[in-house]
Amino acid sequence: MSTTDRQEQATSSARDVDRILDQVGRDLAFADAIEAVNRRRAALSKLQEEARRARSRGWVWGATWESSIAELTTGGPRAATEVATAAHAATTRFRSTHDQLRATLARTPVSAATAPALQSLEEAASDLRSAVDAEESRLGALSKAYIDGQDTLTREVEAAHKHLDRFAAARFQLGAGELPYRTSECTWQDAPTGSVNGFLYLTDKRLRFEQKETITTKKFLFFTASSEDKHELMLDEPVGNIERSDDSTKGLVFKDQLVTLIWKGARIAKSTFDINSGESAKDWDLWIEELRSGQLAHRKASGVAAPPATDLPIDAPVRCSACDASLDAPVRGMTVLLCRYCGQRHDLRFA
Repeated sequence: MSTTDRQEQATSSARDVDRILDQVGRDLAFADAIEAVNRRRAALSKLQEEARRARSRGWVWGATWESSIAELTTGGPRAATEVATAAHAATTRFRSTHDQLRATLARTPVSAATAPALQSLEEAASDLRSAVDAEESRLGALSKAYIDGQDTLTREVEAAHKHLDRFAAARFQLGAGELPYRTSECTWQDAPTGSVNGFLYLTDKRLRFEQKETITTKKFLFFTASSEDKHELMLDEPVGNIERSDDSTKGLVFKDQLVTLIWKGARIAKSTFDINSGESAKDWDLWIEELRSGQLAHRKASGVAAPPATDLPIDAPVRCSACDASLDAPVRGMTVLLCRYCGQRHDLRFA
């Protein structure tokens, strides 16, 4: 290797050592690991307030919310202490090595003759960088359970308010005792009027689809000349009319999340929804099947009475009070029986 090449190698090694040591020096306090815990501890009271607000708005799901908040309240100080203590010990342990390397770099001239020494110094600095990175990972593992627990609960509470906001903005009204559960922005692909955009709503008793989109009614060249807002309830069925649900995906890169419902006793035989707001079709299939089977009760919070497995009315009428025709047997989610012959309404009574 020529003298010029050795000189360039020495310059490059010295520059890399200086850069690595600067990075290590900034990271030696392990501030990110400490701040990650402290930030969540500071946000816990707000999270607890939002969870209570969701309960006050009628959100009964999230069986572990209250116990999780209790665990986070006691676990936060413990996680903060563990991380801070370990970080201090690691800082003390690595600081001397960092300072020694920095001092060695300062007294080593950058020349062709010192190229091997500077290269060895670069390797030592890289080893220190790797050791500090490993320590950062270890500190993250110490607080992982606490951080993951709070982040999971935060997502659940935020999702609850999102669903409740969508129910509040819907055109329909929930029935007495009906509990809001899930919503999703979606496209009803095989709607009677063609593909329609809107929202899918699931409660403990019914499944609904509400169209909510802006339709272009007139165009001039490539510009919209006039449009019309469409906001109407297009599907409202008791969950007892769902015979089964299936999930699937379509597409190679951007996969459509498709939920297909097979109906019995409804005005349609099948409906397919493309879920567009981040949830997977498999999640929706699970929620619907849990609702159909009565297993949704396990998601309810403690202290909230679980619905009966069948959720069927008591003493349901069998004959129409107006024309004496036979009435169809009610299914889960129904609150009213309508006579198919004269249209007489029969309110159902529940235990």
